[in-house]
Amino acid sequence: MDALSPLFLVLLVGGFYFLAVRPQKARLKAVRDAQAALAPGQQVMTTAGLYGTVTAVDAEDVRIEVAPGVELRFARGAVARLVPDPDDTAPEVADPAVEVDPSPVTPG
Repeated sequence: MDALSPLFLVLLVGGFYFLAVRPQKARLKAVRDAQAALAPGQQVMTTAGLYGTVTAVDAEDVRIEVAPGVELRFARGAVARLVPDPDDTAPEVADPAVEVDPSPVTPG
């Protein structure tokens, strides 16, 4: 039984690494890459949940327009993620040739 104890400990540490540490590193890398690639015109969300459009980017600061004529200055690290443009992710339109049965479904 003593021979299995070190093996169990190694498996426990390895499992923790693959379930907790590795995904967190990937998320952190994605956020840093997004912050490094900031450019005017991009839609972003800050860590506080504020949505806006990037108007200017400096080495340390980002200016974000949150309403027409309202521009705020944030630290570059305050940008949590890029928000996809709603025009790029248009919802799919149902095929009009496919008929849908309007009758309600009753449990049997």
